[in-house]
Amino acid sequence: LIGSRIAGWGPTEEVAPVEARPTSLSPEIVARFDAAAQAARADGIELGIRSGWRSAEEQRRLYDDAVAEHGVEEARRTVLPPEHSAHVAGMAIDVTPYAGATWLEARSEEFGLCRTYANEWWHFEVTGKVGEPCPDLKPDASVDW
Repeated sequence: LIGSRIAGWGPTEEVAPVEARPTSLSPEIVARFDAAAQAARADGIELGIRSGWRSAEEQRRLYDDAVAEHGVEEARRTVLPPEHSAHVAGMAIDVTPYAGATWLEARSEEFGLCRTYANEWWHFEVTGKVGEPCPDLKPDASVDW
């Protein structure tokens, strides 16, 4: 991944070393993100990955922690159980920083990476072919459950 960042590597921190980069993202999302990151860099915009692929166990832990802290209804708005998560399937990334996410959203069709939830400015998925319009934003992740 060109210039990518992953969990634990914030927008002002160094780029993650190769051995720390996500390895289970689909080749399709990796290629689309790399193209977007290169174009963003040419525009003087930082674009990184804060979180990408997650194991089912990690996604389950995130979901269970959110339920314990916020209750089921609120947790479902931002965290899905592993069997419903595009992160576990390797088809979702959480990008950083906000300016990079805004840049990417404005060019979603060009790179085939669509923001999917209105309440998550950082979450992008492969939802169709490059050049196709993105689907309407869903209010939150609870509609996918």
